[in-house]
Amino acid sequence: MTNKEKLLRQLSEELDRATADFLDVQRAEVEIIKQAPSGIPLADGQQRIIQSAKKMKLAFQMYQQALSQYRAFLADGIVPKEDLGENVTGE
Repeated sequence: MTNKEKLLRQLSEELDRATADFLDVQRAEVEIIKQAPSGIPLADGQQRIIQSAKKMKLAFQMYQQALSQYRAFLADGIVPKEDLGENVTGE
């Protein structure tokens, strides 16, 4: 397997993980919101929703980063900074 193939596999796996993490956090937030019977949470419920929203924002940012790196590599051969210390073409 070439270095390019290994990197593509790694980026694909990172994207899969980030997607799964985001979907898990999103499902958890839906469950938290469902627990507020009237749709208006009490103070502790409100705090749980805020914390969940922060987790979802972070998970979505990680998903966006993984997707961006994957697409940049496929379209332009750009290797993520973490793999080489800087963006360079993956040839």
